[in-house]
Amino acid sequence: MKVSSWVSKVAPPPRRDGDLAHRGAVMGVSHGLEHALWFAGSPAKAVETPTYRRSNAFPHVAEEVRAVREAVGVCEIANYSKHEVKGPGAEAFLDRMLPANLPGPGRFALSPLLTPAGKLYGDLTVARLADDRYMLFGSYAVQNMHRRWFETHLPAEGVSYRNVTDDFHGLAIAGPKSRDVLRRLVRDDVSSEAFRFMDIRPMIVGNVPTLVARVSFTGELGYEIYCAPAHQLRLFEAIEEAGAEYGLRLFGGRALMSMRLEKNWGVWTMDFRPDFTAAQSGLDRFMALNKPVDFIGKAAALKEKAAGPARRLVTMTVETKDIDCWGDEPIFHEGKCVGYVTSGGYAHHVRKSMAMGYVPPECAGDGTKLEIELLGEFYAATVTAKAQTVEIEYWQYFFKERVTAIDALIKTFEAANPGIKVKHTHFPYAQYQTKVAAAVPAGEGPDVVQLYYGWLEEYRKANLLAPLPKDQFDPAMVEKEFFPIVKAMKAEGSYWGLPTAVRSMALFYNKLVRSYSENESIKILG
Repeated sequence: MKVSSWVSKVAPPPRRDGDLAHRGAVMGVSHGLEHALWFAGSPAKAVETPTYRRSNAFPHVAEEVRAVREAVGVCEIANYSKHEVKGPGAEAFLDRMLPANLPGPGRFALSPLLTPAGKLYGDLTVARLADDRYMLFGSYAVQNMHRRWFETHLPAEGVSYRNVTDDFHGLAIAGPKSRDVLRRLVRDDVSSEAFRFMDIRPMIVGNVPTLVARVSFTGELGYEIYCAPAHQLRLFEAIEEAGAEYGLRLFGGRALMSMRLEKNWGVWTMDFRPDFTAAQSGLDRFMALNKPVDFIGKAAALKEKAAGPARRLVTMTVETKDIDCWGDEPIFHEGKCVGYVTSGGYAHHVRKSMAMGYVPPECAGDGTKLEIELLGEFYAATVTAKAQTVEIEYWQYFFKERVTAIDALIKTFEAANPGIKVKHTHFPYAQYQTKVAAAVPAGEGPDVVQLYYGWLEEYRKANLLAPLPKDQFDPAMVEKEFFPIVKAMKAEGSYWGLPTAVRSMALFYNKLVRSYSENESIKILG
């Protein structure tokens, strides 16, 4: 038999579930790595029509964002570099290399990397795996630049360095249900108290040895899970199986970039580059200029702090309809070009077109009106110094004491969360129930309505409310979260009627933050 005819009769290997192309992934290439941009739902639809405006990817990316914001999503994170530094002199070495304070064992911190001139040379996550062992995560694109930098400054003894980028691939899970998924895959205690934000530790996840970090670039509760490349497919299958009942959905790079925009988070190679300084980019907030160590770039950073940065990275909302910034679009102020966009896109959760770019300090104030040129036309843009505001409308029936209590609660919540505004409307009691009964089924009501606890079943029977899962209506959790303010209200004599109001505020909080204190980007009453 000829070899060619024998080969033609051999059955192809079975397709594994981790084949992203089979899942409808539209693939892209970034710095030599192929990765999923977005998911079309089927291979037949996995084609993006070229356009300078919003493409056919737009609704698919929106659904991926919604899944992460409301439930849980998973994406591949192979495109981070990893650098291992260890030895008895590792702490002293990194303390000089990095301007940030180093984390303790089992923790990680964010830090820029500076040149002697104070320019950005990296944007790193620094994890301390043991007293004398560190892992640094950065941009895949500049891993060799960083390798040369570390090797150039390495002392003669006491410290060893390795670029271990290809030794670790990984997956990220993110969303309010991500902890539920992780719990099903590990024996470790991953509660908020036992596994805090910015903790990192080895874990067996779905029978796979991994390194798990509690962090997410989406701004949601999330985890980055790293493992050997040979185990990544098994890890993916375990996560997908565990996440099925929680609505787990694959999401790609476009959704990730959309979510980070509304959090005002920059990206290396676009918003963070050696063209800019830490103060200009805002990364100086992670530096410890007062630490005694003379870290690389310290003198230049102190000098710039005294003089003030010549420009600042800002986030802008852009008034467009079917087009978004990408990068390098000129920014104008009063007819004069004052800068260029470094990155941009559509923030699906807050439903706004957004962009980031460097402008002079006098143009960087919150609310400054600018213009951005796109395809030869000028679009109004506004500088926003804070993460984007999500407005939630809340209806309540009027009892003076209850309105006072809820107003105080909302005021406290808004003070802790500048990115969320609550529109609080109250009605006379006699009108309230009729108004809600008419508005809710018509889809014209607010985001949240106040209900007597006893009304809930009546409204459910009338199909005016969707069933509430038990974990979304937990009076014990509400009492714990609200205890400090309830105690204060009791002292002020304004507690009357608050028990039922607190129960309805459980619905209110569920709408805003979905999982109470589980959301990394939102504080719960301090």
